[in-house]
Amino acid sequence: LTGGLMFMWKKNDMDMKFNPMMAGPPPMGTGMDGFTMKSEGMADTMIMTKYRLFTDDPLIPTSQVSLMVGLSLPTGSIDEKNSNHPNPTIQTEQLPYGMQLGSGTFDPRLGLLYQGSSSPLWWGANLIYTGRWHDNARDYRLGNEYRLDLYSMYQVRYDTVLQLQLNTIYWGKIRGEMDEVASGDSGSSGFTGPMAQRFTTPLYDKDNYGGKKVSLTAGVQWQPFPLHIVEFDVGVPLYQRLNGPQLEEDYRVMFTWYVEIPTPSSIRYTGKKKAGASRLGF
Repeated sequence: LTGGLMFMWKKNDMDMKFNPMMAGPPPMGTGMDGFTMKSEGMADTMIMTKYRLFTDDPLIPTSQVSLMVGLSLPTGSIDEKNSNHPNPTIQTEQLPYGMQLGSGTFDPRLGLLYQGSSSPLWWGANLIYTGRWHDNARDYRLGNEYRLDLYSMYQVRYDTVLQLQLNTIYWGKIRGEMDEVASGDSGSSGFTGPMAQRFTTPLYDKDNYGGKKVSLTAGVQWQPFPLHIVEFDVGVPLYQRLNGPQLEEDYRVMFTWYVEIPTPSSIRYTGKKKAGASRLGF
């Protein structure tokens, strides 16, 4: 049985180009060609546990199947405003769905994981479902998500592993509609700017979310200290089919630092060892 807690920090920025009216001179326009829409802060928090259903060897398995159960906590804001817009009357406007920092809902995550190994080679498959089962405080919910990841890993030395992944993801459209967009005003935010402004980017249209994507990811894992793993990955999309006009992904760069905290009953426990127990590396 393994448990995990993942905190995330999210930073969004997107260059926006003004239409002729907004780019025109004040007071009707801004006198600028465009601006950069931004949001930054803590994203949703993931808690998860993994339980091994089957293994051919409890210490050095060559084949194992595990069940993963998790819950995404809505610690990311869904109330981010267009605060850096050059027109002050629009700065209290709600940012579109894709620029918010979280889902605003408690989202269950279920997964079935398989791993095989023949040292120094590992391979496996992860099938993971993330459900959006209820509307958030803004009257919408993000689409359900399905992921299938196939991977292989090769240990080139005692503290370094190379890996290659094929990542497939499907995510659905947004259901419901953001309250400010649905009502045509900003509710308590006091929006008094031109109503058409909120519809000049496809990000405000809930139908322009969701799609399918297949990516290839290569990376390296390095163990600088016992029970610490630093991972660096670079991914490129092989296939993308998106709903409506969306920003396609050119590439993805990921940096992760894992810290393992074994309990006293684990063979990886760094305290007083049990008789006959030994510590393992990767």
